[in-house]
Amino acid sequence: MMPEPHRLIGLPGGAVDTINHQILFELAVTDGEPIAFVVEYGPATQVVSALGRMLAELRRILMTAQASKCIVAEKVASSHVQKDSWENIVIMQLMTPQGTPYTFALPPHDAAEIANQLRIESAKPHQAGTA
Repeated sequence: MMPEPHRLIGLPGGAVDTINHQILFELAVTDGEPIAFVVEYGPATQVVSALGRMLAELRRILMTAQASKCIVAEKVASSHVQKDSWENIVIMQLMTPQGTPYTFALPPHDAAEIANQLRIESAKPHQAGTA
């Protein structure tokens, strides 16, 4: 019989052990303290690849059903945007407070549309309240 699964709610911490060549991370769950893991490169690639495939399938299902889900967003500590010298694309890099870079290559039209959406959304008033 399979044990009752934990409900995963986040990734509160993680690091790369450069000496032992391992990844250390914690997963936050609803029913207790975070669960700590140590994983070597081989199993990490297997888990990340499998989760990536399953996430892509779930995203496809949600889009087909036109269902929206809340997601946890990464905080951005810095950004860098520039026009590529060789191609007609805009390069945008967002850096997390932990130093993780996310880099995107955008057609100029899409970059301008994103800039417009950011301008509109950031100008909206903040609605503070109590929950």
